Amino acid sequence: MKDITNAVTGKKGKEFGATLTSISSELRENSNGKGYRNCGISFEVNGKTYTSGAMMNEANYQLAKEASANGEFDLIGKNLLTQGFAGDNGNMLFTVSHLTYGERVSADIFGLGAEVAATEPATAVGA
Repeated sequence: MKDITNAVTGKKGKEFGATLTSISSELRENSNGKGYRNCGISFEVNGKTYTSGAMMNEANYQLAKEASANGEFDLIGKNLLTQGFAGDNGNMLFTVSHLTYGERVSADIFGLGAEVAATEPATAVGA
């Protein structure tokens, strides 16, 4: 789980992986005119499992369909990139991407920590 800041509102939030448990077939529209679908997610925080409603932007839904082998939405049960921000009512608002989520491995295990990156110039792959 990593700390994030919304570039538009300045609100602090979290980015993490959540399992998509359901998604609505109904396309809805937010106050900005953007399409989205309600969905269900499950995730762990401090060893406790939580379930919640969330939303997936229609563009992400369509990208997921395009990327699937059969052209169908097939991300139910997958661990997806999720962002959460506290709403004005004190409840969390979660948005789910079509991208899978995985914890990042530290560059230190390859000897490529911050001190190495700061002192060695980048080399193009295949150069």
